[in-house]
Amino acid sequence: MSETAPFSPLSFLAKVINLGDQRLDDRVLEMTRQCLGAAKSSLAAMFGEEKKCISASQRLLSNPRVDIQDLRGALYACSLENIRRRELKTVVSVFDPTLLDFTSQDWKAGRMAIGDGDGLGYVWLNALLVEPESGRILGVGHQAVASDGGLDDDLDYVANAKRRAAKMRRNHPNHFLVIADQVDRRLPADIEVVHVADREFDDGLVLRSRAKAGSPRHFIIRGNDKRVVQVRDPSWLPAACRRAKSGYELDHNPEQLTNVHLKDLVRHLPCPMSRSLPLDARGRVCKPDKAARFAQLEIGALPIRLARKSKRGIQAQIPEEPVWLNLVVVREAPQPSAPTGSRPILWLLLTDLPVGTPEEISRVIALYGRRWRTEEFFRTEKDAMMAEDSELDDPLSTARLLVFTTFKAMFLDELRFRADVSAGVALPSEVRRALLAGAKRAKEIETARRESSTPLPPLAARERAVMALGLIAQRGGWIGKSLGNYILLRGLPTFVHDVAEGRYAWLFAEDVG
Repeated sequence: MSETAPFSPLSFLAKVINLGDQRLDDRVLEMTRQCLGAAKSSLAAMFGEEKKCISASQRLLSNPRVDIQDLRGALYACSLENIRRRELKTVVSVFDPTLLDFTSQDWKAGRMAIGDGDGLGYVWLNALLVEPESGRILGVGHQAVASDGGLDDDLDYVANAKRRAAKMRRNHPNHFLVIADQVDRRLPADIEVVHVADREFDDGLVLRSRAKAGSPRHFIIRGNDKRVVQVRDPSWLPAACRRAKSGYELDHNPEQLTNVHLKDLVRHLPCPMSRSLPLDARGRVCKPDKAARFAQLEIGALPIRLARKSKRGIQAQIPEEPVWLNLVVVREAPQPSAPTGSRPILWLLLTDLPVGTPEEISRVIALYGRRWRTEEFFRTEKDAMMAEDSELDDPLSTARLLVFTTFKAMFLDELRFRADVSAGVALPSEVRRALLAGAKRAKEIETARRESSTPLPPLAARERAVMALGLIAQRGGWIGKSLGNYILLRGLPTFVHDVAEGRYAWLFAEDVG
């Protein structure tokens, strides 16, 4: 993989945005610049406190001529350019829906029941593209907003006439299937795409459909232990754990495989591999130098056969066939030193990737670990940028706003990765000192450049990122041990204003256009 200068959507966006009206294109570019410098996602914060500024932004976000698919098309193009510039051969696509709670906003059109039915709002679906090795966010492979009127991306979520349309349109496993297929079509055919999803997508129809996609499209879905599977010659399995044949089986078990409940399989499966897994204070997989603790894991893997009808397949009257998958079991060994109240790790990873060697098994675990990037992404959008505080009137206006905030989240993530500074964890003292020293040196270089026209010294990309992050943190009032996105968002408006007036623009000469 070649290392390039940090990529920002702004310079590339100017090349790919095409809404059919140059004035609209220019306005979208200007709003993207304003969005990058805002402390949160309210219209006043992003586009100006004056009434005319708020009205202008509302008009554009509500303008039917700003086609949401064209706007997202520019976002997808930026994401693909990010992949192309880094010459990646593998990309992780993490699918995760998040709830946008607008229960208190009675005027907002299209709200539907969300969560357990006690809230009203929309569901925001993203296929977040992540670089496997570093974990940096590359962009978005697909994005949609679901409201009471369905999804806004014009895809066919009810391809089979036998399916009950209203239920299937709101069914997250079905969303995953359609959006994963869309990502496969959008990304180059020679790139390996590994779709990663959590337990709510452990669904027989999903697993069977994705298994048919074939190389270089793969999946890793975290499963639950509530199904019966078939395995070959499990000499390690007690006789009491072997299950009888069921009327829901799809064939007559020609190989005479053993039926076993996953809960029993996980308890008795030999797990000869072991490793330490670094976890941050929130229990998320992280880099070793950012770890709050190390979980000691036991790991095993084996092929399994799904040979029973799925509940959703029965309900929708969809024909199913048996399918072979691989199961990777990751369980945490008992540790006296484990934090009080922490849940021991137990992952049942269902995949079509090979698991024949320790290296292949470790790769599956590492790729699944990239799922935590979606949690950081949505926490930035919802908590730090306060996406749920936006007071737009309808789902499409909200969807347009979310495209702008996605660009911003990409910018913050790229800056953090270039500076190697994680969010939400205590920073080592040497990192804090480096940020403070970087901010100080940036001020000295800027003063020398403006007062005596001193040429800029050669600066590596990481050095410039550390300087920029240090300046933004200082302007955000950073005094603590951790550096969260709240601080960065508070410091961005002042910093972006400086850059707009020519100060410190050299930090981003090649990066943000």
